[in-house]
Amino acid sequence: EKPLISYLKQIPNIVFASKYMGDYTFGFELEVKNIEELNKILMDFRYKFSDFIETYESILFFKEHKVHYLPK
Repeated sequence: EKPLISYLKQIPNIVFASKYMGDYTFGFELEVKNIEELNKILMDFRYKFSDFIETYESILFFKEHKVHYLPK
């Protein structure tokens, strides 16, 4: 786990990372300018951790809305 955490800390695009219980062990979110940048990051990730990755899933969000839970 330590090499994975160290690797994720080095990527400036990562905005969130977490260790989970259940089907997925790790998850992370990143922001990219385009699909090419995403592909480059994922290809590098898969190459460096191919011995440990059983499967992965990508979910694309094109817009994120800000939510206010408390009144102003």
